[in-house]
Amino acid sequence: MANARYELRVAGCLSERARWAFPGMQVATVRPQTSICAEIDDGTDLHELLERCSGLGLRLISVRRLASISAKHDEDGHGHIEPGGLAELPLI
Repeated sequence: MANARYELRVAGCLSERARWAFPGMQVATVRPQTSICAEIDDGTDLHELLERCSGLGLRLISVRRLASISAKHDEDGHGHIEPGGLAELPLI
């Protein structure tokens, strides 16, 4: 499977220490949640990321597949990613 970008939203604001559990990923506070963006190689990597969140006791709010960087670059010529993705899976 080709690389895909995902955004996970978890409840609350992660401490600096908790952010270290997500190396190479963009972690940003979007009060009252935290956004974790990662490039995922395959379904196994996504499951491992979800298990990591669960192992840390984080409450998952949503998982969203984002448009790829190359697709957005082709569309707007600037190479940045706009909010909104290909699919959003709200979790209850």
